[in-house]
Amino acid sequence: TIDVDGYIKERVGKDPMAYFPPKPSWIGPLKAGSSANAMRVSASRLSERVVKEALGKGDVSAEGLRRVIGERLDTAFGMEGSDTYLEYVQRLRKMAQKVAKAVRTSTAPVIDGVLSDAVWKDADVLTDFIRWGQTTPSAYPTRAKLAHDGTNLYVALECFQDTSALHCDAADRDGSTWKDDSIEMFINPGLEEFPYIQFIINAKGAFFDLWGKADDESYQERVSVNFDCRWAAKVAPDRWTAEMVVPLADFGCKPARNSLLRFNFARNVQGKEAEISAWFLSVKAHADPRSRGWVVFE
Repeated sequence: TIDVDGYIKERVGKDPMAYFPPKPSWIGPLKAGSSANAMRVSASRLSERVVKEALGKGDVSAEGLRRVIGERLDTAFGMEGSDTYLEYVQRLRKMAQKVAKAVRTSTAPVIDGVLSDAVWKDADVLTDFIRWGQTTPSAYPTRAKLAHDGTNLYVALECFQDTSALHCDAADRDGSTWKDDSIEMFINPGLEEFPYIQFIINAKGAFFDLWGKADDESYQERVSVNFDCRWAAKVAPDRWTAEMVVPLADFGCKPARNSLLRFNFARNVQGKEAEISAWFLSVKAHADPRSRGWVVFE
């Protein structure tokens, strides 16, 4: 069991971003999320061990990491068992193998929110988002793609939902975008909890960025950093799309040296059928480094 009140008191303090969402209707999944948390931690630990081994050998690729993770799971869990057991193992496999590739491009996409650039046709698709605090698929399909040119990270986002009543009230920069129809991106440049970077863009193009460098920083210190990003969003009847460009040097990342990043996306859908979901299973605060998949630079 999880002591929700104790956890919030310990982690939140005066920091409004340390724990989200605070809505009472969303506390239930946290109380009942022991199974989801076990899967999250198991998948995270397994993939981290495989990544560390690959880094030690100097041989890191998205395909290779997914293959080795699958082999380790076969060895640990076997290929036989009840339908319930095999279904669980399959879901654990899909989570642990959340290793994507940021394709290399020599032509930067136009940052206009229109996902028609050639680079996006060849990029890995990060999808199959999972409901926050659960192990069930999201009701709202999300597709993310990543590319880089050695200097910048390019991000394409496609968020399916009825857009006739979007909730987008945040200020244009560093407002409460997580309370809107939005998508969040979390990056850990290393294997540790800190530093981490958080970006959020809502369906109307409001943008939020945060840099957590150490555990003892205040929320004001973290959000005071403005990265030199560019972004844009577009709204269609059945989806909204967005693009952004993030200078990798802004947080000390060089693909030639840092071959991969800890990474996650979280999706916020507001309204009567509100839902929070994430690419890699998230149970507590999204900033938890155990709630991360991996992105490998091509």
